[in-house]
Amino acid sequence: MFFLLKQHQNKQQLKSLISLFYRNLEYLLTAFDINTIALIPSSISHKVQILDLVDQLLDPSIPHIPLMKYSPSKILIPQKSLGRSEERIQNAKNTIFIRGESLTSKT
Repeated sequence: MFFLLKQHQNKQQLKSLISLFYRNLEYLLTAFDINTIALIPSSISHKVQILDLVDQLLDPSIPHIPLMKYSPSKILIPQKSLGRSEERIQNAKNTIFIRGESLTSKT
C-alpha cells in the first residue's frame, strides 16, 4: 500500500498513512529515550517528498539534525538499490552529511 501511495503522490493519502505509523514512532522515541532525530533525504526526487510530510507531523520540540545528500558526480544512489550492507554503509558515508558541515568525503 505504501508503495502505491508513493507512486501516485496523493498528499492527503500519504499524510493519512504517515499518521498511522506516527503513534509507533512516538512510542519508540519515548521507550528508548530518543531526544534527537535525523531524517535522511531521498535520493530520488518526487513531487511529494514523504519525509517532508513526516517532518511536518513531528513534534516541533524534538530537536532535528539537518541532513543533506550530496555527491560530486550529482548522481545519488538510492540505498535500497544496493544489495550488501557494506555497500549501503559506504554509500551513506560518502553521500550523507550534516547540513552546514564540510562536504569532503568520509571514506
